[in-house]
Amino acid sequence: MVPLLIFLCFPSIVLSDTTFERLPLPPLVFGPESLAFDSKGPNNGFVDFAFTSPNRSKAICDGASDTNILQAICGRPVGIEFYNSTGQLYIADAYFGLLVVGPNGGPATQLATEAEGVRFKFLDALDVDQRTGIIYFTEASAKYQISEIVLAVALGDNSGSLYKYDPRTKEVTVLLKGLALAGGVAVSKDGTFVLVSEFLANRIRFG
Repeated sequence: MVPLLIFLCFPSIVLSDTTFERLPLPPLVFGPESLAFDSKGPNNGFVDFAFTSPNRSKAICDGASDTNILQAICGRPVGIEFYNSTGQLYIADAYFGLLVVGPNGGPATQLATEAEGVRFKFLDALDVDQRTGIIYFTEASAKYQISEIVLAVALGDNSGSLYKYDPRTKEVTVLLKGLALAGGVAVSKDGTFVLVSEFLANRIRFG
């Protein structure tokens, strides 16, 4: 399934222990993976905001469900987060690597496709240190693509990694290797530590 990368901002949503508001997705949106709120909104509802593939066609990609062919053409954004100081949206795409979109949206610019000379296979999640602008992101697997995730799970893949990208130096640094389907990542508010989840190991690593 190929998701449309969309932007959502509601001026006020109040959640308590007992009250939640369900936000219905627009038509032809499949497999939502991540969400991000733009601190500079507002914009009520959903609008097309950005896309990761230079060859993306709405006619072909919107609502497509072919995970083996079309995702590699249309892009598969799985992790998104805004850097509030600039309004830039950073994206981890399973096929196109680490990307960034300007505050007005539109096509993404590719920032990194490899680390230590090895091309990324399946990027997954990311978070931005709001103090420094450094991006922390995960590669779920270095052996299997997102379309092969069932196989990766069945074989107990542990080839995932945690990286950081410094926009000032444009360098990718490997922080952890050997992760069992590295999923979500979160950097602390003061930037002193990072958490990364391992789907197959049923744990969250601290570093």
